[in-house]
Amino acid sequence: MKLKDKAVLITGAGSGLGREMALVFTREGAKIGVNDLRPEAAQNVVTEIERAGGRALRLVADVTDSAAVKKIFADFVAAFGTIDVLVNNAGIGRVRPGSEATPTVDKTDEDWRKMIATHLDATFYCTREALKVMIAKQSGRSSATVSWSTVSRPASSRPR
Repeated sequence: MKLKDKAVLITGAGSGLGREMALVFTREGAKIGVNDLRPEAAQNVVTEIERAGGRALRLVADVTDSAAVKKIFADFVAAFGTIDVLVNNAGIGRVRPGSEATPTVDKTDEDWRKMIATHLDATFYCTREALKVMIAKQSGRSSATVSWSTVSRPASSRPR
């Protein structure tokens, strides 16, 4: 187990790539902080991890909110003692609940600001909090997941 007892926090871990990364890190022995905006999605991943014999903590928060980010990092460090790895995975393509990914030409200014907050502000807030712990202990890693599918769809794939 390459990551035995490492503490890994993954944003947007309730589904998709975040969920898959959480399960892979678990198989490698890591303790996982499962962040998602959706409580049920986060809990489902925590349950999967625990059934696989791993340790996980559900961290429900909107990572575009700086105060909420500070709280989930405080809760994570209280539970696991440190943070060794941060995966900034939270992202959105569907800016309107229940909708398909919105083509770029149809995005409003408000849609754009929501995407920027999720993809940039949240990454900054989470990285800043992780670095406070990592610098103090002089170790740790951070990464960000980027997907163009959250930004645009080809015009030919737009609904007519």
